[in-house]
Amino acid sequence: MHRIPKGLLAGGKFSGSHSTVIKEAEPLLKLWKSIPEVTKIAIGIITTHRPGRFRVKYSLERHAIRAQVRGVSAVQIFYLYGTNLSNLVKVLERIWRKNETES
Repeated sequence: MHRIPKGLLAGGKFSGSHSTVIKEAEPLLKLWKSIPEVTKIAIGIITTHRPGRFRVKYSLERHAIRAQVRGVSAVQIFYLYGTNLSNLVKVLERIWRKNETES
C-alpha cells in the first residue's frame, strides 16, 4: 500500500482509525468526499488478488452503499453512508460509466 496525501482523510466524513487505502481508490475518495449526499465513508479491508484491471462495483445494502474497488493487485471495500442511497448509487454508477468510457 502507499502513503495517502495529507488531509485526504481529514474531516467528519471518515470513520474509524484505519487509514490504509489502495492507490487506485484515492481519486474515488476525493470524489466521494466532494458529494454532499455522502455523510460518512468507512474504509474497509484490503485483500490481495492476482493482477487485474481497475474497476469499481457499487451495491446498495440496507444502510449504506458498498463500493468494491479493484486495483491492479488488491481489492478494497468501502461503505458510503448518506441520504437518498438508492438515488446516490445511480449517480455513482453513472459517474463511473462516464469515466470508464473516457479512459
